[in-house]
Amino acid sequence: MLLENITFGVELEYSGISRYTANLAVVAALRELGLYRCHSDSFPFTATMTDGRVWRSVTDGSVSCGSEVVSPILTMAGNDMVLLQNIMRRLVAAGGRWAPDSGAGLHCHIGMQNWSDKQMLNLLKFMRKYERVLVSMVGTTERRESMWCRPMPGAVIDAVEAGKSRTEIARAQDGRYVGVNCRSLLTHGTVEMRFLEATGHAGKLRSQIELMLMVVRCPNPDEANRHGW
Repeated sequence: MLLENITFGVELEYSGISRYTANLAVVAALRELGLYRCHSDSFPFTATMTDGRVWRSVTDGSVSCGSEVVSPILTMAGNDMVLLQNIMRRLVAAGGRWAPDSGAGLHCHIGMQNWSDKQMLNLLKFMRKYERVLVSMVGTTERRESMWCRPMPGAVIDAVEAGKSRTEIARAQDGRYVGVNCRSLLTHGTVEMRFLEATGHAGKLRSQIELMLMVVRCPNPDEANRHGW
């Protein structure tokens, strides 16, 4: 699978600024690249791109005095990553903060709409096997892991090993506060990586997302073993 063909979306959690201020930062980043079309009076705190995709600034109950910016569907093709990094820089310049004790995280949704069940099962088996390695690599805090991104539950592991359908796997998970959230298969058609750490550094933001895309690109456990992962 080509990296450019993998669809993803992100949720940038932050504290220290309002949804209004965050939305202004998003609009400024879009204008800078000539990608801003309009906002909607019916849906406040949104910014629509020239191609119709919409960015949203929404409330988030897991972050102390903060909210989150939710992206539309993105890819590594074109200017999407450049735009995402510019939005991060604008949020920082506006006063956004990502202190570890704020509860803020970075969530990356991987689009599963065009994946076969076998491909998805291979990915989840891979994530199960290397979840602790990835958590260590990105530096997930114990507080966040215990509250908002718990390890993959036994019921999900059993469903994956049994080769169940994506709907059965999603329903085997109790709630959405799991590091590899399969519940979002029901609501968004995605597998959500919730264990990534929030950052105000555009380079670190990109490296975490690219790490997830590289993992997704190689979901076959046999291939991973050949590389010594």
